[in-house]
Amino acid sequence: MRSLWNAQQQIGVARRLRREGRRMDAFRIVVEAFALLRSADLEVAKPAASTIMAFDTVLLDELARSVGHSDAAREELAEALRFCEEATSASPRLQPQLQQYIDWYRYRLSELGPGAVH
Repeated sequence: MRSLWNAQQQIGVARRLRREGRRMDAFRIVVEAFALLRSADLEVAKPAASTIMAFDTVLLDELARSVGHSDAAREELAEALRFCEEATSASPRLQPQLQQYIDWYRYRLSELGPGAVH
């Protein structure tokens, strides 16, 4: 659970740095945060980590594009899309809230086309 909390803190710092115009620093920190989220292997932390990734992949992708690494978030985009689609399948009431994310992740992945992840 500690890595989950640390990742959330780092994402907050990345948002602040982005607002300050320090996009490269923000990108570096958000990449580290996503590494922590992917390492959250405890059964309790996994759903929370997936939820955070599903919504904050937008930030990662935006920062990646702004620093010239537009395909750096490919793996996270695919994972976020998978999570959102599974969540709407399991609970159709989530469809209205998640549809914009699903559409956006599909669009971004189609823009990136086929290619290697990271």
